[in-house]
Amino acid sequence: MFEGEGTRTSVSLARRDSRRFVHVTVRVDDVRQLSQLPAFAWSSYRFDRRNDHVEFRQLVGPPAANLRDLHWTGNEIVAFRMHLPSEVVAHNSPGRIARGNILEWDQPLGERLAGRTLNISVDLAPESILYTTLILFGSSVLAALAALASIVWWIARRGRDTEAKEAA
Repeated sequence: MFEGEGTRTSVSLARRDSRRFVHVTVRVDDVRQLSQLPAFAWSSYRFDRRNDHVEFRQLVGPPAANLRDLHWTGNEIVAFRMHLPSEVVAHNSPGRIARGNILEWDQPLGERLAGRTLNISVDLAPESILYTTLILFGSSVLAALAALASIVWWIARRGRDTEAKEAA
């Protein structure tokens, strides 16, 4: 259901507050092809490059299968969470951005079963957070090495000055 060409899938089970959760992680080479998987056929995906940012749009349509016979109450939450690779410039998520690049949209299962669409919209910076993080980390290492070299130089110079005074 979650597997196809260009996808890597993992499933994990969790229990919290005596409730069971199933977490499915799907990694794809090209998110625009995700709608070819049976589990995501109810959704369309679009990426566009606009001036100084990248636009991601997802229209989550009604479920492809009849899910009414599963004896759910309709109060369950269907969550759509995105871990994005770069800075979020704008979004329409009702929540705040978590850890700088994680967004979430929640929809009650009753609304999903009723066929209400969910419009997901995110504008991203074109450069990766990883690139900025590596530059910051590299700069910090260089600054620490420069400080250490300055301390060693100062101690060595002070030692030479002390030896010169003692010799005189």
